[in-house]
Amino acid sequence: MTIPKKRSSEMALIQKTRDILIAHKGKKNAILSRDLATELGIVEGDTFIRTRSIIDKTIRMYGLPVAASTTAGYFFIITPGELFEYMGSLDHRKFEIEAKKRLVYRNYVKRYGEVEGPKEDE
Repeated sequence: MTIPKKRSSEMALIQKTRDILIAHKGKKNAILSRDLATELGIVEGDTFIRTRSIIDKTIRMYGLPVAASTTAGYFFIITPGELFEYMGSLDHRKFEIEAKKRLVYRNYVKRYGEVEGPKEDE
């Protein structure tokens, strides 16, 4: 059985991403999304959606402890300090998202009134 071309090319990107991420050990050696995309030969806009998707698939497939920093980029975590700093960063983002959810809900209720929850058959 042959692997479809798209699947095969994505696997090649994932394998190359693994090698690049493993080579960027520690936050001081992080790689920016832009530079990673360039190394992978991916051309995209400022959001780097495809690059981030490939990184996520790589981390999942190979079980890599990789962190992302908005200022430094992506890096292979090598110390407990880096791990806990990244976990704290994720917690902070989670709290910001929860605050945004509450704000949007509150603003909706203020404008339109209370909302009933979804019915069980929906």
